[in-house]
Amino acid sequence: MCGSPVSRTFEAAVDVYQDDFSTSDSIYTCRNCGTGYSYPFYTAGQLNKIYKNYSGYTHDDKRSSSPIYKLWVFMERLVMKICLGSAPIALKKAITSSLFAYLFQTYPIYSVQSPKKLNILDVGCGGGHFLRIARDTGADVYGTEIDKKLVSRLRAHGIKAYLNIDEIAKRHIKFDIIRLNHVVEHLVDPNIELAKVHKLLQKNGELIIGLPNYNTLARMCGSSMFLHLPFHRTHNTRIGLRRLLANNGFRIVYLRTKSTGVFSRSLLRMFRLNSSVYTIPLKLVETGIISPVLDLFGIGDSIELYAKRKSYYARASHN
Repeated sequence: MCGSPVSRTFEAAVDVYQDDFSTSDSIYTCRNCGTGYSYPFYTAGQLNKIYKNYSGYTHDDKRSSSPIYKLWVFMERLVMKICLGSAPIALKKAITSSLFAYLFQTYPIYSVQSPKKLNILDVGCGGGHFLRIARDTGADVYGTEIDKKLVSRLRAHGIKAYLNIDEIAKRHIKFDIIRLNHVVEHLVDPNIELAKVHKLLQKNGELIIGLPNYNTLARMCGSSMFLHLPFHRTHNTRIGLRRLLANNGFRIVYLRTKSTGVFSRSLLRMFRLNSSVYTIPLKLVETGIISPVLDLFGIGDSIELYAKRKSYYARASHN
């Protein structure tokens, strides 16, 4: 991403769902920014074949009928109502961050001060959960997904869904918030997509990105590190992300890491432990002790950031 030389770091097991260690990808790491790259590189045809059975497309549908999931959704909606009803922005941020950590990404929905209805685009929106929350705030919501059947289902639920950003660009809409949650790492060349996003974002708009952190404690597990292969093509670091976004006209305004269980999953793979026996004890230790420490030092399993266009700051400085 930064154009510096790369060197081979390790071989990583490819089959992320079955933990099949019989096949592997090579991971090359940039000597400058620390970004990792999966090799071999796949053609568009190969990628389409890989994603045919990608569980991410059907995950929301499979779990939506579960009573526990329905209760979870009800609690989320309740939290959102509290956020919408509270005046202080800090309270909204605290509630979304503490009670439902991943909903921290909804904070910009409430922090963008605008009297008009917000236009929000979620690139790689999955089942549209984030967009449904955004729609509850009165926003006009758009999403993209590469699966045609999923796009049809999203449209049936009132979400303006398209197959890619190019289709949305033809509508000449500018967005107040654009979100790429666990999307960047799937892209062969994130620069191409970020350049398109830059053109679609309002001058004072906000970009939300969430993705795995390559520079985390799980790296000690070497080839057993849970890297979500073969789907993840790049493995990002804080330094690499800052350079990637700067090169595409963005400035990061906030960045944090959040642990999501990658360390415990990597340990299970490293020692070939029975996941049905050891997952819960390991997760408890990780959640209660390890994760808070990792996040404190900025080396948690995932990165969440907000960014704005550089031109926004240039204009602000002139004013």
